[in-house]
Amino acid sequence: MIKFDSIVIGTGIVGSFTALELCKLKQNILVIDQNGLSPGTTRSCDGNILVADKTTKKLVEITNDGKKLWKDFIREFGNECEYDEKGSILVATQKDDAKKLGDHVEFQKKIGVNCSLVNGNYNLLETHLSKTNSEAVAHWPDDAQLQPMKLCFHIADICSNLNAKYNLYEKIIKVEKTKNGIEVTSSKNKIYFCDNLFICAGVWTNDLLALINKKIPIKPRKGSIVVLERGDLQINTKISDFSYNRTVTNTDSQDTLVAAVIESTKSGTILCGSSREFTGFDNTKTNPEVLKKILNDCVKLVPKLKDLRIIRSYSGLRSLTPDEFPIIGEIEPNIYVATGHEGSGHSLATVTAKILSSYFFTNEYSHYKDIVSPDRFNV
Repeated sequence: MIKFDSIVIGTGIVGSFTALELCKLKQNILVIDQNGLSPGTTRSCDGNILVADKTTKKLVEITNDGKKLWKDFIREFGNECEYDEKGSILVATQKDDAKKLGDHVEFQKKIGVNCSLVNGNYNLLETHLSKTNSEAVAHWPDDAQLQPMKLCFHIADICSNLNAKYNLYEKIIKVEKTKNGIEVTSSKNKIYFCDNLFICAGVWTNDLLALINKKIPIKPRKGSIVVLERGDLQINTKISDFSYNRTVTNTDSQDTLVAAVIESTKSGTILCGSSREFTGFDNTKTNPEVLKKILNDCVKLVPKLKDLRIIRSYSGLRSLTPDEFPIIGEIEPNIYVATGHEGSGHSLATVTAKILSSYFFTNEYSHYKDIVSPDRFNV
């Protein structure tokens, strides 16, 4: 019999930090994924850690705690993931949005966020930002970006050195409670036992919960990105149309939502996004009309983008909940779930792991358990 203290299903950023937290608690763990290391949403995102797009006090608070934990992680394990506090800006492109942006800044400042409206020459922040399409600009200097794949590989190395076992390309096909603990059967006809099971499988979480006759209210929402060759164009921050915030908070619309998001990467490219599309679980195809709108909207903010060569496009699936908050916690005795982060997986992965560990040891993040608990949906 192969017995572990805990098994973590999923090797994206949420599963990675969950595994690391369990290793730090001296647990003997198995991390398992039906595909390779970090094969899902984490592989196809832009790696942002943002407060700028948060519209409620609780979301700001939990994101700020996540950012503090990111800094702790970098101090302890180094910056292999290229964590970069380059900041972000929101741009109101319509006069009606200029006041709303100002109100958003005031709301966040009152609860302690480092942000401000940019009065005067905002081109000192972004030289190439359109003057004709920028009614108001706000700046969040502490927002950050990192390289998601480098992060997940780095954490896998750390956990492996702490004696975690990784089994990739192995699918879980059965979960059952037994006198020996939770029995987990894989597609390779292997049987594992554990005291605790953590399901961190993003939009595919319900496939695994079906094995224990459970279901939570998440659905996949696709985001598409166009990658451009940077040339000599310098983008210093993450630039977003203020309407991006509305696409994040609009959890009901079945329409395809697009808002300009522009940022550079350390690898020498520029990423142009972003969309929110309900297209099911297929993220292998991008919609040419959506990509065209993304590029048109981005060029309105930074006109020089039109001169750059398109390298490729890609898309990923975000797990969306009805209320913007992720679903983190115990779904039945000794079985835990962590999903539904939508576009905030990187912002909240660190604090997600702490919330899960608070089920074993009370910590300063225990007070978040109720607002992210699966129980709020009566599952």
